[in-house]
Amino acid sequence: MTSDAPGGDRKANGQSPAEPTDSAPTDTIEVLFDQLSRLVESLKLTGEPSLAISVSEVASKSLLIAAASRFEAEFSEMFAGVASHLAAPAIAEFALNQGVTRKYHTLFDWPSGNANTFYKLLGAAFKERATRLAASDTAFATSVTEFVAIGNERNKLVHSDFASFPLTATLDELVQRYRLARNFLPSIRSLLLEEAMHAVTGGPPARLEDEQ
Repeated sequence: MTSDAPGGDRKANGQSPAEPTDSAPTDTIEVLFDQLSRLVESLKLTGEPSLAISVSEVASKSLLIAAASRFEAEFSEMFAGVASHLAAPAIAEFALNQGVTRKYHTLFDWPSGNANTFYKLLGAAFKERATRLAASDTAFATSVTEFVAIGNERNKLVHSDFASFPLTATLDELVQRYRLARNFLPSIRSLLLEEAMHAVTGGPPARLEDEQ
């Protein structure tokens, strides 16, 4: 007789029950945020409010550095992927090593709060398109601001006294800013690929046609 209980048929056939549909977040920054938040909350619940405050301050600085490092790694991966798609492997490798890996922190004017310096490196046409996108897409404009702000705060932190640096943002505030900034690199990738398609076809980039 076949069992009517959930997973009964699987057990009868020697198969293990279905795995739960819920899974842990795969974003390493989200995982780190969850772990640090749990640690701080645990200290509060065990009657260690002063220690919880101290740990929270260090945790916020750690999350900031982790988020900025994640974006640097993703930037390199994004640039390498686009370059490999558009150029011979050797040229793509050269561009990655000389233009990204060694010079990432010089590609942006971090204190400016915008990405104009980076856009200019990709040419006037790209800068114009990225600027127009920011003017018409609030989510993209916000992602630019937060991406650059996270990089700027990271730079100030690592070039100062880590222990005494007055980082005012909380863990919750930092992870929210990280989430807002995540859209920046995928958007840049799309713009770069659209520019490449424009160069091949000779026609206006698709997104600009949609805007006109």
